[in-house]
Amino acid sequence: VAQRLEDDIHDKDTHYCGAIQNERQQRKAIESELESSQIANEDALRQKAEMEKENSALRDKVSRQEKYIGRLQDREKQNRRVTSTASAAMSQGNQRGLQSKVTRPSTAGESRSRSPMRNTKGRVPRTKSRGAFHATDENERPNIGRFGLARPQLPM
Repeated sequence: VAQRLEDDIHDKDTHYCGAIQNERQQRKAIESELESSQIANEDALRQKAEMEKENSALRDKVSRQEKYIGRLQDREKQNRRVTSTASAAMSQGNQRGLQSKVTRPSTAGESRSRSPMRNTKGRVPRTKSRGAFHATDENERPNIGRFGLARPQLPM
């Protein structure tokens, strides 16, 4: 009976020791799996943070580029307005100059002092408003030179 009890205790001890070793192996496997999962999770979080930082930098870059392009477009619009205004003014000035040259009667024989537009010195009086198109004599200073455009060369 005692031998049988000792054998039974020895079998149970062996069985429990095997179970404990098996549980330790499972625990080590799960802990190593957990550790690798934690490392993977930390890497994923680090990559996410880097991507968010890069995404933020790219959004900032895009917004700065959009603002820069907007400023360039506004500048181009202003340049086109000035150019079209200057072109329109030049063409109107040229048309007025041509019309006035063609439709004006000859004043070669008349005295300068008789003209109601001239003062006692024979000059056209200056007005108070000195706008961009003001000139004492429209043929003296044509508008072409006022906008930085080259003056046309007359054929020789």
